[in-house]
Amino acid sequence: MIIQRKNEDGKLISKKASITLAATFLTLIFGSWVMWVSAQTVENKDQDTKINAKHKTIESTLVALNENMEQLLKLTGEIKSEQMQTNLNLVNLKDNLDVHETADIKRDDKAEDRIRELERHR
Repeated sequence: MIIQRKNEDGKLISKKASITLAATFLTLIFGSWVMWVSAQTVENKDQDTKINAKHKTIESTLVALNENMEQLLKLTGEIKSEQMQTNLNLVNLKDNLDVHETADIKRDDKAEDRIRELERHR
């Protein structure tokens, strides 16, 4: 099929309709593809932004966890130190108690010896 039309000068221009239709169709396909690529690019940028935000959230959470772990280790060390001091104090108290019990036993033995002596003298 041939399409004829006049240009601005009034000359007759002939074109085959199939070429015009093919060119129009290709332009439409190419335009659609460009719009699709643009939409994918925008969508990818949105996804990248969301992923980056999630990464930053995860990173800040990990930093906070690391700080909390350091504090926990510090507190654990302090607790162990206090526990060791408490155990040492308990050992000292036991030693002191043993010394006092030994002294009491010796006093009791001396008292019994004195009572026996007094009974002998009577």
